[in-house]
Amino acid sequence: MRVQVVKLWALLCVAFVCGSLCLSGCSNNPFAPTDDDFPVLTGFFYYSGGRQIPLKVKTSIVTFKFDDGFPDHQQDSLISSISRIVQRVGDRLLFDDFIACSLSTGIEYMAFLDSLDTLEGIYLVEPYYLAQCDSALLVGEGFCVAFDPNLTRNGIDSINAAYNVVIEDSLPGMFLLNNTDSSGYRVLDLANLYYGLPETIFSVPNFSGGLLPF
Repeated sequence: MRVQVVKLWALLCVAFVCGSLCLSGCSNNPFAPTDDDFPVLTGFFYYSGGRQIPLKVKTSIVTFKFDDGFPDHQQDSLISSISRIVQRVGDRLLFDDFIACSLSTGIEYMAFLDSLDTLEGIYLVEPYYLAQCDSALLVGEGFCVAFDPNLTRNGIDSINAAYNVVIEDSLPGMFLLNNTDSSGYRVLDLANLYYGLPETIFSVPNFSGGLLPF
């Protein structure tokens, strides 16, 4: 299983570097929101092949991850206590153990996400991203980074420590890094921030969502 996971994120990294993912055919996603009355936010992007690839945010859905060990009954109580949440979408966990919840309104969506960050029991919160073809691109904790091969491991560790990021896994020349609740960033922002560092070759979120055929 671990080999399959490593293979998955490595292939995702390669796909994004080549810029091919955004050109893949769009696929139906069972979690894709259908309420067109909610505003779609624009201005989001990631980097691939040396250019910005635009993303949209669907404001009728939010995704988040509970703290490790947070009891199931407290999870249900917390969800019920958040007035804007209508219901949990689906029974299974999403990418990186995130869940999706539908919302009653999309007004001030990003401020609402910030408010969820402050709640006890919630570890990380992420928007519900869409590719330009409206297929869902889910994010979790991870983003894929290739550092300059001349950078030492101590140098890599120093950069990660500065942003409160941890190494989840690695392959020769590539790292799967995980966001934490101490970073103060969403994973897309972290990926873009790392992309701009002189010590990196590329950096992309470890997207999931059905655009790749595996």
